Amino acid sequence: MNLKENNEKNKKKNIGIIIFRIISLIIITICLVVLFIWQKDNSSNGTIQNDLSNLIYVKELYTNEENENLENNGSTDNTRLDAKKLNDLEVDFNSLKSKNSETVAWIKINNTNINYPIVQASNNSYYLTNNFNKEKNSAGWIFADYRNNFETLDKNTIIYGHNRKNGTMFSNLNYYLTSNWYTNEDNKYFNFITPNQSFIAEIFSVYKVPTNQVSLKNNFSSTEELEENITAWKNASIYDFKTNVTTQDNLLTLYTCDNNTAYRIIVVSKLIPIN
Repeated sequence: MNLKENNEKNKKKNIGIIIFRIISLIIITICLVVLFIWQKDNSSNGTIQNDLSNLIYVKELYTNEENENLENNGSTDNTRLDAKKLNDLEVDFNSLKSKNSETVAWIKINNTNINYPIVQASNNSYYLTNNFNKEKNSAGWIFADYRNNFETLDKNTIIYGHNRKNGTMFSNLNYYLTSNWYTNEDNKYFNFITPNQSFIAEIFSVYKVPTNQVSLKNNFSSTEELEENITAWKNASIYDFKTNVTTQDNLLTLYTCDNNTAYRIIVVSKLIPIN
């Protein structure tokens, strides 16, 4: 190989190294920008959540005398007995709606980070990439299916949220997939509040399903179809919660991604009015 050929070879090699370094630098820069935006979005939503947390208050469900009577004498009123398992919560919906007129409810699940006002747009895509303040945000917000009616609840109210790796939005629904969580009776219940009514949600099904097999309805064409769905949800559940569910109950479904996009986590409960 002569000197000229050797120089050409070294020149091409050096150009290749430079191109590799430039591409590597671009990739690193993109990753750093994505990470910065991810952290910024999470921080922004965390600030919003903290600011809104003073708009929810704990109320006493019963007087001490009523609680004592329930414990000592029992009751045939299952609603009261079940409702006693969690505190009643009061939400300042007027203040929430002044900040975002699309606020329709609040969800709070004890022993998790899930404590959010729920919003509802005219579609199921807006709040995937916008937060409570309607700012662009990759974490989105907790939102209701656009088909649901919050004046007179549908048979099945559907609530969506992202599964964020920093533990926000609906990521804590992952807890329901672990036995030490779902076998704890206290974790079977959580709060769901609308401007018209407060509820205790009693879970009866938790399961994972491939993304391409998800089919969620807010209403059903017949009592028989609803009964079939209730049975299917119970059969799909990873645990038998022994919850008595009938076609007279209004249901609440929570929906998020698993840690990958191939599966969805679905939690189904019945709603028990508590006031």
